[in-house]
Formats: sequence, C-alpha cells, structure tokens
Amino acid sequence: MPHDEDLIRNHSFMLGEINGSLKALHAGQERVLSAVQSVDGRLRTVESKSIRNGLLAGGAMSVATLLLKESVKSALGLKS
Repeated sequence: MPHDEDLIRNHSFMLGEINGSLKALHAGQERVLSAVQSVDGRLRTVESKSIRNGLLAGGAMSVATLLLKESVKSALGLKS
C-alpha cells in the first residue's frame, strides 16, 4: 500500500522534527542553567562583601557615636 508507506514516512519525518526540536530546547535550557549558576556565584560574592562592609560601617558608626557622646559630656562637664 503506497498510501500507508507515505503516511509512515511522513510520521517518521514529523517525529524526527519533534526530536530535533526537543534536543534544541534541552540545549537551550542547559545554556540558561549555566548562565544562572554563573550569576548566582557572582551574586554570592557581592552579598558576602556587602555583609562585611555593612558590619564594618556599623562598627565604625558605633565607635564614632560613643566618642561623640563622650566628648559632648566632657564639654558640658557631665560625668561619664
């Protein structure tokens, strides 16, 4: 039956196209995953530095506030 052979050939061709499309989608997902992992690593580095800088700035402000408080008390002649 020539019609059945054409139908089988057509279905085989369509299945091949679907398979190729799925492989392309999978490759695209792999590229996106790689990019996301790269960004995630850089973000972790930036977050770590931000935490450290925030802690240092907070500590410096605490010391500066304490020194300012004590100098004002001293200027006003108040006890510590």
